[in-house]
Amino acid sequence: MSFTLDAVDREIIRLLLQDGRQSNAELARQIEGANERLVRYRIGRLLKEGVIQINAIVNPAALGYGLIADVWVEVEAGQAVKVAKKLAELDRARFVSYSTGGMKNVTVQIVARNLEEMYAYVSEVIENVPGVERTQIMLIPSILKDIDDWLPPADAARPGSDGRP
Repeated sequence: MSFTLDAVDREIIRLLLQDGRQSNAELARQIEGANERLVRYRIGRLLKEGVIQINAIVNPAALGYGLIADVWVEVEAGQAVKVAKKLAELDRARFVSYSTGGMKNVTVQIVARNLEEMYAYVSEVIENVPGVERTQIMLIPSILKDIDDWLPPADAARPGSDGRP
């Protein structure tokens, strides 16, 4: 069963995306009709239901890893899951997924300090993972919206539900 959000839940999520360290009282001041108790209850429910997580997000550029690339990895038949799991262990991997269907591909997003380091990492590390056949690097000059910026769409909201305790 899926969890349904109302407008208050969405606003809490939106505000936490801006600054996850805001207090419940500060959040309540920014949400019309909310109080600290309601916000505390809602955050607890969102956490319990697995709708949100509160984590630190590392900024690779602040640590000198200003180059980001998506690496498309073609793998041997039947090896996508195994290769993806191995790539997920890599210290430069920010995101790893594999696809279904006709393509036998795994995608890994990696960080590097410069182009030479990126090339060496792909050719010496990723291409030597058992099951990898070919790679293709796509440099990412700018990320306009990242996974940690996603706000559930408005149609995920329950009209007229206030969810007050």
